[in-house]
Amino acid sequence: MGEEGKFNKGGAMLAVKAGVPIVPIVHNAGRLWPGKSFVKYPGVIDVHIGPAVLTEGRSVEDVHAEVTEWMLERMKLLGA
Repeated sequence: MGEEGKFNKGGAMLAVKAGVPIVPIVHNAGRLWPGKSFVKYPGVIDVHIGPAVLTEGRSVEDVHAEVTEWMLERMKLLGA
């Protein structure tokens, strides 16, 4: 569907610094609401909410890798 971009580490960096978990979320809205297009198509948007990823005592790279892996797996399942 859409093009897969590079995931920014900013969210992981903020979460690690604050010591709070990250709850990853993916959706397939791009299938019905194409980017750079005014046209929206009817249909059902699926949303997957992942388990909280604990950040306390972990590196930014480790947290980012875990969240990215989960998101990429779910995006494949959604066809996003």
